Amino acid sequence: MKANNFTKGFLAIATLSTLLAFTSCSSDSSDSNFTSTEVVATQQADFTVKIKAVDKAGKDITTYGEGNDVTLYIFDEKYDFIASQNITKAAVMNGQKIQIHAQNANRITVVAWAGLSNNKEEVSSLTKANILSDLRVQLKQNNGQVTTPPSDLFYGQLTLDRTQTKADQVNTLVVERKVAQFTLATLNVTEAYGTTGDYYYKITSASSAIDYNGNVTGSVVSYIVPTSVNENGNLAKEQISIFPSDDVTVELYRNDQLILSSKNFQKTEKMAVNEGEQAVVYFNAANANKITYHVANFGTVVNIVNVA
Repeated sequence: MKANNFTKGFLAIATLSTLLAFTSCSSDSSDSNFTSTEVVATQQADFTVKIKAVDKAGKDITTYGEGNDVTLYIFDEKYDFIASQNITKAAVMNGQKIQIHAQNANRITVVAWAGLSNNKEEVSSLTKANILSDLRVQLKQNNGQVTTPPSDLFYGQLTLDRTQTKADQVNTLVVERKVAQFTLATLNVTEAYGTTGDYYYKITSASSAIDYNGNVTGSVVSYIVPTSVNENGNLAKEQISIFPSDDVTVELYRNDQLILSSKNFQKTEKMAVNEGEQAVVYFNAANANKITYHVANFGTVVNIVNVA
């Protein structure tokens, strides 16, 4: 009889211990779940953008693949640098949604540069100590002479406010071409100077950099464009990209001697070319008073006739 009572007492204690242990585990589990839920609830969603490339007329050229890869420079509400983010050309062309990670910022400013090349441009090296106005794209140059022309650059800027952005909202970051293009040629060269000689063009421009807002700035620089005589006795057509400028001079040199200059022509003494435009300059070596100068949107086919 005592043995049975002892057994019953032992079983009761064991059962109670098991229940207490189970209750303790359940309590721990509940606390763990609550903590996890709390973390998820305070997690801020990423900003989401799509990149759209347009030409000077506003036409969507995203699927053309112009501008190549894109680099995003991200700044917080105080314009302090957060991080940079690289986006592939394929992602842009396919209209891929891009997640921008800025967990501690309620508002961000995103500057996009497409087409940057380490071989052609110098871009500000940014750290956490830098601010938005420190961002700058500079031409590589040596004593005022550009060593390599710029790439086909596109630029865009967008400010996003978390309080005004829905969780599933995709914002469009528009990028536009920031370079201009010159097409150069000279007619009747052998008629005027014979079949020998070394030729090059010199383009002098008033801008050498583009700032964080996409505005041209900097100092006067020169681009050297080598050229040669073709089978028709003209100088071969040459094309070069430059930073936009409201004061451009084009000169032609033979054996390092200046022979033709746009400054010699009253109507074209001060040439200007804007971003997304191409300027066509044709000299006529047989008639120093003749120059053809035409400005059109980038990519427009311009036919120049031989003016005697």
